[in-house]
Amino acid sequence: MKKTKIIIIGNGPAGTTVASKIRQLDKICSIHIFSLESLPYYARPKLPDYICGKTDNLQVYAESWYKDHNIKLHLDSKVQTIDVAKKTILSNNTEYSYNTLLLATGALPNKPPVSGSDNKNIFTLRTLDDARNIINALKDKKEITVVGGGVLGLEIASTFASMGNTTKVIETGHYLLNRQLNETQGKKLQSAMEQLGITFYLKEMCDSIIDDKNKIVIKTKNNTLISSDIIVLSVGVKADIDLAKKAGLTVDKGIVVNEYMQTSNPDIFAAGDCIQFDGQLWGFIKSSIEQGNIVASNIIKPQSAIYAGTKIDVTVKISGIDMKEILN
Repeated sequence: MKKTKIIIIGNGPAGTTVASKIRQLDKICSIHIFSLESLPYYARPKLPDYICGKTDNLQVYAESWYKDHNIKLHLDSKVQTIDVAKKTILSNNTEYSYNTLLLATGALPNKPPVSGSDNKNIFTLRTLDDARNIINALKDKKEITVVGGGVLGLEIASTFASMGNTTKVIETGHYLLNRQLNETQGKKLQSAMEQLGITFYLKEMCDSIIDDKNKIVIKTKNNTLISSDIIVLSVGVKADIDLAKKAGLTVDKGIVVNEYMQTSNPDIFAAGDCIQFDGQLWGFIKSSIEQGNIVASNIIKPQSAIYAGTKIDVTVKISGIDMKEILN
């Protein structure tokens, strides 16, 4: 009897959960994970702590974990194409065959379509490489503007301020976290963060970015000029659907899946930040893990588990801020 071949593209919480649970249920099947990154699965939410030196250990699973579970991990490995007819993928010019494929390609940071956004001192924070690039830039730069006042943007700003940097935040809303907080709470949060030394520009939107000698200047749509040494963009993410789209799978804002987490091709599943289920995206670690468990169950025993969405309780945590005080 031939071993079942399972290929997982993506080594975040969804992909790793699928691999772990499948190995619990099937000790002999072949499992290959392909990851763009150079390290095994690590804790992405801790990247701000890594930047300011609070932690240097982001690791969730060491390479030994994959070996111990007989999972082949391919690091620095971009998957170029999926051939759904042949049931193969191409990575680093090598072809691999599968019986079942999981797409856990995650999400990519949004970048505002404005002139000047390709400046070398403009960063996003999504990966460990992003964090390292920011750390290197901070060696000789101390004035930072964060574009985007969501939870991650505020956490990044708090991190920079705690390091003694001059920190500014540009936010389109008229108060902070208007999806999570009411106006009174949002203004209390702003006041608390201003006490950390952070300057806020509310009801502002980036119009263009100008390279001005040793500084970069954001010109807003209200003609406000905001100067800094580096800019960090934190304006949300978009599902990484490129590979699925090229393979001819049904995509919209994300890779469309059914209640069994199958794509439009029943031999290809998808889970995590890249998927669209029931008309919406599910960009949370909790939902990625839940979806991963559903996928693993259905790979081993088809249609044995149904996904009905994940109940998400959004908890706002920002370094240096007592959120209980803000919410009271």
